[in-house]
Amino acid sequence: MDSDADTSKVNYILPEFTYIWETPFDQTDNSFPCTVDRPPSLKGHTPTGQMSLVNHFLDTQLTAGILIPDVDALNVTNAVNGTGSLGLQAQNCAALWGAYPNFLLVDCIVPC
Repeated sequence: MDSDADTSKVNYILPEFTYIWETPFDQTDNSFPCTVDRPPSLKGHTPTGQMSLVNHFLDTQLTAGILIPDVDALNVTNAVNGTGSLGLQAQNCAALWGAYPNFLLVDCIVPC
């Protein structure tokens, strides 16, 4: 998958946003809303017929405009359940969109 794939040149590299929608990345909100962020054409719309990719990595602001992984929260962020957990975000997305996410992208695993 590649967001700029040209199947007329390479037919086995697929254009990502034809097949997948994504949640926002660089989250500093540990509620991890399951909203459509990309492709831009789907923002505010219900995705249909596409797979979903959940960006589940929590950042913390180092300084204005500089975000880094919140490694202190990894045991919670990458957990199966609890506030801010990967499991809870998957459940919330399933409740909202009627299906569990196809892909779960995490920032890093312990130790990072």
